[in-house]
Amino acid sequence: MKNIKVKLLHYTPELVIIDGIKNPYLFEEATLKTAVKVVNTLKHDSVSEHIHINFNIDGISRSALQELERHRMTEFNIDEMFSSSTVQSTRYSIDKMLKNDINNTNIDDYFVFPEYDSTRWKSIAIYELFLTDLQCHYLQTINVMKENQIRTQFNNDFLKYFSCEALRVRLTWTINIRSLLNFLKLRTNKSAHFEIRHLANLIKESLKDTYISQFLP
Repeated sequence: MKNIKVKLLHYTPELVIIDGIKNPYLFEEATLKTAVKVVNTLKHDSVSEHIHINFNIDGISRSALQELERHRMTEFNIDEMFSSSTVQSTRYSIDKMLKNDINNTNIDDYFVFPEYDSTRWKSIAIYELFLTDLQCHYLQTINVMKENQIRTQFNNDFLKYFSCEALRVRLTWTINIRSLLNFLKLRTNKSAHFEIRHLANLIKESLKDTYISQFLP
């Protein structure tokens, strides 16, 4: 989890949502406090769809990416899903990975490894053995990919079939406040997958110094 990073790139100015709430309620004047009340208390949350937030997310696994994509914009269930992402090409990621010398000291740069959690493991020794097995497996996979690239002249579209769910990716992610509230409600829950929960907390943390934090739980 230590190599997962979230950078806040941009967000819509607050004047947009303040102006938006004037229309249905015929407010002559409104403030951010009024907007927060309309969205969080009165639950007129469609107003918050006017505010879009852009992030750069770096280092999550392809497994977590699949979880994130469940919130992608869709014509169905629009109340809960409204985000868009542009993801780093696996083809080029593999090409870069195979050109580098990867070993036990830098393998964390390419694959996500779960952190130790005493509620999940009987002992730290069992956890460390698990990590060692994972590292060996991933290093072996990389060597097999390199061998196939040389022996068979496979291009990276074929080599992608050797890639695993732990492979790190980078993406630009855009979401509106309404969908962000839904995302945080689902993904900060203790029953959520531990990596997507970690990502959700990083996203929330990145917004702490913005006006958007006033809408968040």
